[in-house]
Amino acid sequence: MNIQQLKYMDSIVKYGTINEAAKALFVAPSTISTAIKDLEEEIDLAIFLRSKRGMKPTEEGAEFIEYGRQVLAQLTLIEDTYVNRKSRKNRFSVSSQHYDFASEAFAKLIKESTSDSFSYRFLETDTKKVIEDVANNISEMGIVYISEFNSKVLYRLFERENLRSTSLLEFQPHVYVGKAHPLAKEKLVTYQQLSNYPAITFEQAEDSSHFSEEPLELQNHAKKVIVSDRTSAINILIGSDSYLTGSGIMSSSITRDVLFSIPIDSIQQHQIVWIQKQEGHLSALGNRYIELLESTLNDRTA
Repeated sequence: MNIQQLKYMDSIVKYGTINEAAKALFVAPSTISTAIKDLEEEIDLAIFLRSKRGMKPTEEGAEFIEYGRQVLAQLTLIEDTYVNRKSRKNRFSVSSQHYDFASEAFAKLIKESTSDSFSYRFLETDTKKVIEDVANNISEMGIVYISEFNSKVLYRLFERENLRSTSLLEFQPHVYVGKAHPLAKEKLVTYQQLSNYPAITFEQAEDSSHFSEEPLELQNHAKKVIVSDRTSAINILIGSDSYLTGSGIMSSSITRDVLFSIPIDSIQQHQIVWIQKQEGHLSALGNRYIELLESTLNDRTA
């Protein structure tokens, strides 16, 4: 079995006949026919049903074709990453907790691109996965919330995973509420006031308060709503008396139109940091993304 046979097989599925596949690949039909027959004999499986109207996968053949396509997809990824140097230069990935300013800056990065070919990934996920993505080179950088409560645990984890962090923003904790919320007109709220309402929290793969994106004072809240994404959180905020804590920054105009951000009466300062490999150097895209992050935050905090 070889890659060329898998490519011929995939082309037959795509074009329906050996003749059409041969035209697309600029080879003789007999070349494809022989390659497929050899493959079927090797795996002792009829991959295709042959008729005057063309070729269709058998039930077992369809399963084999799916596996073959996975191999071809992995080959394409390897070629893009290690062979096609131009494509490699235009690959960039960020993992982040749930912050709209992070995705807004990412959108600006995409808008600036003049490349004919690129692959950008913005992975919004939980705390532990952000750290794992950067440690395992899935993402060039990650964006994480740090508090006085979780700082020792997270900094120790950064050190263990050979990561370093840089402060992006220091902030007083705020609460987000819908415009019809009973606390919506308050200038300052206390944790005691918030205890009367459901707290929205983001799902964490690791069951540990140190990985939470919320202040410690709210983690044992009696009324808790767990979500996995920002869109769900916003919809719940709009339609209920729930609240969500965060930095107070609302970079999205859509969010600002439907929510209020109110500071919480707290002496503790919190921060958001970005992390990268300890010995790593940011790519040109990475450096530009940091610049866009900082400018987005400056626009919203000025």
